Amino acid sequence: MIPTYNPNLQYLEQTLKSILEQDPGAENMQIEIVDDFSKDFDLKEFFKKLGGERVSFYQQKHHTGIGNNWNICIKQARGYWVHILHQDDLLLPGFYSHLRKGIERDPHAGAAFCRDYVIDSKGNRKFLGTPLRETPGVLTSWLEQFLSD
Repeated sequence: MIPTYNPNLQYLEQTLKSILEQDPGAENMQIEIVDDFSKDFDLKEFFKKLGGERVSFYQQKHHTGIGNNWNICIKQARGYWVHILHQDDLLLPGFYSHLRKGIERDPHAGAAFCRDYVIDSKGNRKFLGTPLRETPGVLTSWLEQFLSD
């Protein structure tokens, strides 16, 4: 699920391509753009050109704000797991297969996290985000730790 609002089309195209390059197919993953009433261009045509029939599109009837647009992403999602990907994010090759392996190890997991790179406008990695734990695995009491910070 990709929430958008007046996105930079160059970044958004890179975002979509990074998803489509590792698309496991419509039976395993929904790819949908949820736009918060962008006015400057026709996003539906933009995505049809890039993703064909593989990418679905929903547009708000008026601008509702980022929180509501994210909530609509969740409501529109048809799968068991929901990945909200920012309109200027990129996925590294193998992202979904690695994330899926981690999730399948613990059937009680309620959320999955990963490290992230901050990149510049040319795609150069600037720095790697701080990990939530030192080794891969399940975060226990994550919510309690988050709320106590």
